[in-house]
Amino acid sequence: MVGAALLLMGGVTESTGWEHFIPGLVLGGIGAGLVNPPLASTAVGVVDFSRSGTASGVNGTFRQLGVSAGVAVLGSTFAVIIGDRFRGGLGGVPELAGRSDQLAALTRGGEIDQAVRLAPSSTRTRWSTSPRQDSWTGLLSLLTVSASLALVGGVLSLLLIRPADFQAAQAPKAPAADTPGQSPGAAES
Repeated sequence: MVGAALLLMGGVTESTGWEHFIPGLVLGGIGAGLVNPPLASTAVGVVDFSRSGTASGVNGTFRQLGVSAGVAVLGSTFAVIIGDRFRGGLGGVPELAGRSDQLAALTRGGEIDQAVRLAPSSTRTRWSTSPRQDSWTGLLSLLTVSASLALVGGVLSLLLIRPADFQAAQAPKAPAADTPGQSPGAAES
């Protein structure tokens, strides 16, 4: 569902409004919400009961690491896409060719209007649509990469998580009695 949601959010252009993202965000939220309980139960269900706390902690830790790494990788990918498009697109505008890194940084930071204002007035009208188009191209690339990863992850989960790997439900073991044959607390009565 998350992969489908990311694909649903594609097809954006400069004139696309924020409303375009609502169906994808709703579907993605439902998909992410549906995966949380089975993910936690799978993490603790494939280990012995005595190690379920460790498995739960490892699951939580790797989820957070995955989110952090995902943000870093996707942010870097966006930066590379914007930078490459600027360097390629500004080659035909000699007045801007030496400023491509500065203009790309402003665009990545969402300051597109300032990037356009930095262009010489003689080239501004010819170049003013480039930062917006490059931003949308970068966003579409991120949505495609993310959707692909989510879809591949979903398929791999279906193929690799086997019911045979789950441990049988186990009850916690009772604490040992102080005296053989006597239940805990019986000596106190």
